[in-house]
Amino acid sequence: MNDWSNQTIFWWGREQPEIAEFAAHELQRYLSMAHCSGPAVAPGGVARDSHSEQAVWSVLVIANTDAALHSLEQPDAILAKWLQQGGKFPAASGQDAFAVHRLSDMTVLTGSNPRSVLYAAYAFLEELGFRFFAPNFHFYQGTAEYIPDEVRIASVLQDMDQKASFHYRRLYVEEGWSFNETNLVQLIDWMAKRRLNVLVYPYNYQNEGVVTYDTWRETLAPELERRGIAVEVGGHGYASWLSPGQYPDYYIPGYNVFDVANPEAVRTYVENVIGYLRERPEIRIFDAWPPDAAQWPPSVVERFGSIADAEASVVNQLVAAALSRLPGVQIERIAYIPATEPPGVGQMHDSANVVVDIAPYDRSYRMPIFDHGAEKNAYYDGLIRRWTAVYSGAVGIYEYYRKYSWHSLPNNFLQLIGVEIPYYHAIGASGMGTYAEPGDWITYEAMHYLTAELSWNTNLDASGWIDSYCAARFGSAADPVRRYFQLAEQAGAALFPDPPGDYDDRGCLSTVLQHYKDAQTSLDAAANHAPPGSASARMIERLSRNLAFATADTELSLHRVTGSPTEKEEARRRVEDMIVTHRFDGIILQNSHTMQRCATDLTSHGWKHLYSMYRSPVYAALGPHSSVDLNVGQNHAVVLTVQSGDYLPHMVRWHADTSDVLELTVAEGCLSVRPSIASVQSITVQPSDGTLAGSYPLTIRMTCDENSELPKVTMTVAVI
Repeated sequence: MNDWSNQTIFWWGREQPEIAEFAAHELQRYLSMAHCSGPAVAPGGVARDSHSEQAVWSVLVIANTDAALHSLEQPDAILAKWLQQGGKFPAASGQDAFAVHRLSDMTVLTGSNPRSVLYAAYAFLEELGFRFFAPNFHFYQGTAEYIPDEVRIASVLQDMDQKASFHYRRLYVEEGWSFNETNLVQLIDWMAKRRLNVLVYPYNYQNEGVVTYDTWRETLAPELERRGIAVEVGGHGYASWLSPGQYPDYYIPGYNVFDVANPEAVRTYVENVIGYLRERPEIRIFDAWPPDAAQWPPSVVERFGSIADAEASVVNQLVAAALSRLPGVQIERIAYIPATEPPGVGQMHDSANVVVDIAPYDRSYRMPIFDHGAEKNAYYDGLIRRWTAVYSGAVGIYEYYRKYSWHSLPNNFLQLIGVEIPYYHAIGASGMGTYAEPGDWITYEAMHYLTAELSWNTNLDASGWIDSYCAARFGSAADPVRRYFQLAEQAGAALFPDPPGDYDDRGCLSTVLQHYKDAQTSLDAAANHAPPGSASARMIERLSRNLAFATADTELSLHRVTGSPTEKEEARRRVEDMIVTHRFDGIILQNSHTMQRCATDLTSHGWKHLYSMYRSPVYAALGPHSSVDLNVGQNHAVVLTVQSGDYLPHMVRWHADTSDVLELTVAEGCLSVRPSIASVQSITVQPSDGTLAGSYPLTIRMTCDENSELPKVTMTVAVI
């Protein structure tokens, strides 16, 4: 192994120097992983005349001891000639670009803005053989990244000079079912490695008080700042800022959009938003979106002439207030059903301060957006062109490459993404983004990875990238895994001509099922090529489990169409069991969209509890049903199931609240909980003799690792 004791990483940042310092320490940390010892880190300096005409804001220099002695010991030592490569950067402020070049016995990494030198550090590590496939979520068990056994800096001989294709490269939290404080930090870390620069977080998703930016703001804001990632907050819901309960006079009965023709109502909305933003100066973009499934009062639409103009009026008044009181904060409006078209000339937005996001929600994934064989695709293709023709500001694309209605099916549309993202850029889009969930990240890992790569560089050869990804991720199993991706994409394209999917077409379902079976054959072949216990073997195993779920889900739909009740119930049970078993394994997200496919009684499901499930280190449930009917003298076995939500081992002690009414075979115990394996305790319950008819709770209380109290679980025993 190489000896790094004679190497030093010097860093300097003209603005936000903490980002350059963080980049230096990240280089040191990863190089240390691949060696017995890592290089030292020290602040350097730039000669006073070195940056006068250079568009270089940050620099890292990896130098050996001899170079350090004669060049870098003095505060003003980094010379202009060292920054020559960086001087090619566009001078425009905020342009993400970096360069890595060799100069004598030094490696110089330069960035056109503070975060770009961090991008340079990660790109340099990738040239050395490191790979950052996914965020370091716990369920990856150390396989989200690849660390080479040994690297040599001298092996990087070719200079790199890169700049971003899209100005805004986003990742959206959106509904946020499976996010928690820990995995959000892991996500932010990966975003910097993949050169994404905007995290979009709901202020208060659907005004439900569950997914809110403020919940983990104190943790997230420093992590974002450390990496130079901007935070965008807001999302669907004027009501988050103008509650109908608090401001009933501002609403017209029967409509969820407030009366935007009422100047006082708009002024109150604007003041509430500005007040929120002033207290959170880290927010750089605010999403001023109407409610999802917005219902605009006809009188308002008539007053403005169109929904697009009515919405534009609200945005423009908010922009005017932000310009005078919050300079530098941009406002985003979404071109989303029903207000998709550009506003008229009189309501057109300020191009410097408004970002437009076009959301092709109901497009088809059977073909690319530019294929007008799908009517909706033709519409959205034209819509983007209409916006870019009349609006000179930023136009982003809010794509649904990972869609909730897909309920964790393996729809990695890699070939489609490979041709679409460059096309979006070519017709004038300057932003790209999609939403994510940790709960099924492994299922969509390749999609998230490729989308990020193309957002940075639309000249990327997507087909070649897929080959390289499969080779790096799956080694000798690359070829059959590549075939799996192709078949899964064909299945997804057949099934989703629109968001609901073609679930009533027997022929379509049969075709999809055959694609999944062929894909399973490919994964079986891949498993035979992967070394036992290797990272590739574990990934293939997870993908196989997800594919088994997709197969059972499709069989369930097919049996519904063919009217086979016995087979339908068997498939339904398999689907539900897979969801519950693997909800913490990174392959199936348990949420309302998934459970609606298989739940027998939707009215009994409180979907909000699923959020707390993913936010707890340990999750416990008492079932299999939420209630049971018993006669006196009759008994029934219930099961306490405990799972590790954070993929770490835990010891859970439990006890049941006892009473004279219910008799239990066992009333307390201890369960050892391991990752990916549920621990269960069967408890037989029986009403005591003489118990009167009525409903009685069976409550289990638990502590985790001897000190942390877990939420209690309860089921109802109805004595009849």
